[in-house]
Amino acid sequence: FHPCNLPFLFREPFELTFTLVNGSFKENYINSDEMRVYNWVGFGDIATGDLDDDGDDDAVITLSHTGGGSGFFTYFAAVINNDGLHNNVDSMMIGEDVGISRLEISEHGEIKIRYAHGKPKQVVSERYLLEDNKIILK
Repeated sequence: FHPCNLPFLFREPFELTFTLVNGSFKENYINSDEMRVYNWVGFGDIATGDLDDDGDDDAVITLSHTGGGSGFFTYFAAVINNDGLHNNVDSMMIGEDVGISRLEISEHGEIKIRYAHGKPKQVVSERYLLEDNKIILK
């Protein structure tokens, strides 16, 4: 399994629906308000394990997004395996200019993320669960 060609949805800070093609997504257009819209999303890290306790390997992946400004925003997305069909069920923004140092799914379906962000860099460790197809901070 590799998520290079899956559809995804970001809900924050604004909604963006996109499909990765060979690991990335890019759009550049003028909207109805005559404003230039630019979005780029790229695939990052992947961890596999059972998120929904059905015995199948699911995945958590990181994605980087820029809207054309100076910052890159990092998200992580839960991808569920339903009989070989993989679907992004939820995603969450981690922050801006984040460096991921650890991404894993524990044997109990817990998502563990360690990352550095800010200036000076601060290391943060967080744990999440997937409940009713929603990522919940533990």
